[in-house]
Amino acid sequence: ASIGGGFVWLSQAGALDALITWSRVLFPLGPLETRAVSLAVLFLFAVLIGWTILAQRNAWRSWWAEHQVAGRIIAIMLFAPFAVWLIGFVLVPIFMPRTILITIPGFILLLALLVHLEHRPWLGPALVLLFALSLSLTGPVRKKEDWRAVAAALTSDIRPGDVVLVCP
Repeated sequence: ASIGGGFVWLSQAGALDALITWSRVLFPLGPLETRAVSLAVLFLFAVLIGWTILAQRNAWRSWWAEHQVAGRIIAIMLFAPFAVWLIGFVLVPIFMPRTILITIPGFILLLALLVHLEHRPWLGPALVLLFALSLSLTGPVRKKEDWRAVAAALTSDIRPGDVVLVCP
């Protein structure tokens, strides 16, 4: 017996939960990680990056004119979590930290571009220290997804003596 294929056990994230998950993927804060802090950090970075792009709009336009493909790739990686979240409304919910990891290289590329266009020698090391601090707070591993719904589904469908095979 099977509970179905794919992510049938995963519930669709609301908009706020999706933003919080996106923030936690980009900015893991370990013991400081609460819903409010995650949202505040995401909002703060969005404002700072938006303000920087606005302040340096001529440099950004010039870069975009020469590197449109790279800019589109960065945008796709950054906003892939939004598409993954929307898929859950149409097909089946698949939005969780591991399915939106593609946003991390997009964010790193955006920050590298920001450092390159800003011409501030302290900005690159400051960002490296910021993310090193985040890693030191959270450690090298992350909390795993909640599998209680899977366990409950299996418990309700399995009788004594049944064998459970888990396969991709």
